[in-house]
Amino acid sequence: MNRSRAQIVGGLALALFALTGCGAARPTQTPIPTRIVPLQEALTARPPLPATWTPVPTFTPLPTRTPILTDTPAPTLSAAQICERFKVVSSPTGRLDYAATGQFIWQDAPRGSFVGVAVRLAGSSSGISLIVPVDGSGVFTFPLTRLPDGENYTWRVSVLSTEQAELCAVEGTFSRAPKP
Repeated sequence: MNRSRAQIVGGLALALFALTGCGAARPTQTPIPTRIVPLQEALTARPPLPATWTPVPTFTPLPTRTPILTDTPAPTLSAAQICERFKVVSSPTGRLDYAATGQFIWQDAPRGSFVGVAVRLAGSSSGISLIVPVDGSGVFTFPLTRLPDGENYTWRVSVLSTEQAELCAVEGTFSRAPKP
């Protein structure tokens, strides 16, 4: 066994370090109490806290009742009030390219109602129609290539009640260039 000098020095240093804790002094034993003090005597024998440490009793009032806020329902609008507020702010008008995009934008439809959109070939029942639930404003965009071949079209945007009865409608027309 060939040990290097560093290993031997390291081992001796470790042994010397371990032996430094060994000394001549012996530990002393903890003294045993000579008398057991009863609890009541121990509690009364303690001096009272200084006055600054003694808490002063304070009155804490009971919490007051806070009313719970409830939502106030919006008043029910009449059909005339609904139609007065409802507006179609953008719709296809004039003559449009064959592959153009049509767009309807409406505002102020009542919460919980429906809006119906219908685009028809003039003098026909063929075209696009849909009913969407709304809460205020909405947008419907569609490619004109989805319409049946023709040149003149009518459109109708209606506010529908929750039973889908028509309350009021806005109507218009537009034309589309022939297929190239």
